[in-house]
Amino acid sequence: DADSTAALKARIAQLESEMKEVKSENSLLKLKVHAGEPICQKEPLHTHDFKVEMKPDVTDIRSETHVVDGVEFSVRLEKHSKREGGGYARDAKFSASLYVKNIDSDKQKFILTTIEVREKERYCSTPRYSTLLKPATQRFVLCCGTTAEEEPGYRKSFQSTADQSTYMFYVRITVAVQAIDSMDLDDGPATTVVVKNKEFLVSSQYLSLWSHYFKAYFRADMKEKKAGRYPIKDKDITPEDFEELLMVIYPTDKPITVHNYRRLLKLASRFEMPELTRRIECFLIDFERNELDRAVIFRLATDLFPLNLVQSTLLHRWRDSTLLQNELLKSGEYEKLKVETKAMVNARFAQACIAKDGGSATTPTASDNGEFNSSGDDEEDNEFDDEEEDMDNYYADSDDPY
Repeated sequence: DADSTAALKARIAQLESEMKEVKSENSLLKLKVHAGEPICQKEPLHTHDFKVEMKPDVTDIRSETHVVDGVEFSVRLEKHSKREGGGYARDAKFSASLYVKNIDSDKQKFILTTIEVREKERYCSTPRYSTLLKPATQRFVLCCGTTAEEEPGYRKSFQSTADQSTYMFYVRITVAVQAIDSMDLDDGPATTVVVKNKEFLVSSQYLSLWSHYFKAYFRADMKEKKAGRYPIKDKDITPEDFEELLMVIYPTDKPITVHNYRRLLKLASRFEMPELTRRIECFLIDFERNELDRAVIFRLATDLFPLNLVQSTLLHRWRDSTLLQNELLKSGEYEKLKVETKAMVNARFAQACIAKDGGSATTPTASDNGEFNSSGDDEEDNEFDDEEEDMDNYYADSDDPY
């Protein structure tokens, strides 16, 4: 009848409006991620300089305590080599550790810190400093209440070559503190997500912060909302996959590793989690520390997932034709690349060879299958190996508070 038709049209209009809103938010989210901005609210960074003096007979010293947003910080310095024959120490070895404690009685804290150690150069008319320990990052998750205890950070080693009996170190700490309850971790009723008959009790608000998919899923007026149970019907997603995801995104110490990054990438892509994707990319571009094969990661970042940061990092490194040839073209992963990816790599290789030879040497020729072969010598040249510097610049420019 007319009334039912009108009601149905009104409902359709409402659903279309909600869908436009979701698409609009999705587009804005993608723009923010493309611009390198974090999804979650930015937290202010606090910087504090500790001045620590280590006299000849002192091998272990703690700095004074500094408080930031309800968290106490102090620095411990240890000397691991003593003076030789009563003279000044030469090439003295030290280590620095950061100690933190949550003094807020009712809020758990998630903390991102960096620690840097400098030394003032002697006999200079103007204050000049030399860096002994480059900024090292560490994360903490601190309990609150009576269970809160002081937690030590990792011990970072450094060395001083100054000839002196008393050392004066300047330790710079940069801190971002996030109160976990401000992320709506425990607010509102719990929601049940079901993966292959296994139930996971989660906070819908918190999961919505990470996932645009779950944000729309939880808001949709469907039978799942009325029942309070949201099934995940993807056949390739197991309960173990989802549990791993929750362990990483919830405030725990579960890190991204070589054993779980592929699983996490699959879930981040499926559930539209760009912030998690960005963190995985930061892990992937640290090739040396994580012992990752560049050719494998390049194929992952081009043919399997659109990982722009990883692509740009590797292509910047492969401006050197020798590196490109040794690390990708000669690997088995090159044969597995898609046709269009191979074409892009081949063009890059040709440009790199021309640039290296100043445009006058023999350029590579393409074989029947479109692959390039170079007639030049296969030298182990690494003149453009500035990948680590690029990654440091990315971290320096990032506003990620986590």
